[in-house]
Amino acid sequence: MDRLCLVDGYGAAEHMGALAFAAFVAAMTAGRLTGGALVARFGRAGVLRASAGLALCGVLVVAFSDAVAWALVGALLWGLGSAMGFPVGIAAAADDPARAAAGVSVISSLGYAAFLGGPPLLGLLGGLYGIQQAILIVCAALSVTFLAAGSTRQVTATADKGKPGGPR
Repeated sequence: MDRLCLVDGYGAAEHMGALAFAAFVAAMTAGRLTGGALVARFGRAGVLRASAGLALCGVLVVAFSDAVAWALVGALLWGLGSAMGFPVGIAAAADDPARAAAGVSVISSLGYAAFLGGPPLLGLLGGLYGIQQAILIVCAALSVTFLAAGSTRQVTATADKGKPGGPR
């Protein structure tokens, strides 16, 4: 969540942009603090799907609402929904001990690529189309996350041996 979205996109004061960013980060922190318990109860795939759905709703609210108050609500949803994507991805990548190092390195590389490449891409698109329209590119990534969430299911040792159990 970029403060520029509120300042440039909504014409809000600078302090409202800072408030939106603070709301995003606070919601993300709350999501990380409660995420472990949610994963234990609903499984990685369920939490990842719900997270992607919340983040998608948040992005759409920020992009299409016409009031700063709604944009703040969108920032909260976006932050809460963004909280568990990376931790769940790392956990799923580390499931197979034989390929854990490679899997974790791929997920980490994707995370760093998004961290380093996302802001310049959003800046370019924001300059061309406006910042509120530019953040819609995030919806594409969230859609892929939602669709791929099933691949994060933990396979139990008994399922690997063909015994009853299966993925959670």
